[in-house]
Amino acid sequence: MFENYKQSNHLIKVFIVVFFFWLILSGITSIGMIALGLLSSLFIIILINKMDIIDHETSMINFKFFKLIAYVFWLMKEMILANILVCFYIISPKNKTNPSIIKLKASQKSTVGKVLYANSITFTPGTVTIDINEDNLTVHTLADPFKKAILKNTMDSMVKSTESKLHD
Repeated sequence: MFENYKQSNHLIKVFIVVFFFWLILSGITSIGMIALGLLSSLFIIILINKMDIIDHETSMINFKFFKLIAYVFWLMKEMILANILVCFYIISPKNKTNPSIIKLKASQKSTVGKVLYANSITFTPGTVTIDINEDNLTVHTLADPFKKAILKNTMDSMVKSTESKLHD
């Protein structure tokens, strides 16, 4: 089932991602700083390998790369819209919050997909994932519009569309 997975290849990919993330965050491109970034990234990869936390489940082969990138941009848009709505609830005395707790069923096949879904809910203001129990999520919502948005299952299907066919 996971014949395409090789830990060494995945470690190299993670090294590249970690280094470029470091480079973007630091913004310093002097030779000395790049060398320190490479060493730091290598140290992280050594730790990850020693901790034995890289396996087929955490490998990016479980996701469709371009769908995942599209999802990240869609999620950023949703986060901005939810931030505006939360601000509207804060500054408008007419709008009353109506907190509630709802139960959802995650349709993702992989554990990483379910965690991505749960964290996406939490990243979106007005909603927080409280618990994950196998395929069931418990979510706190601030008001009815947030509850309705979650119950539409758009985010669930978007996350599921990023998963590869390895889990079907």
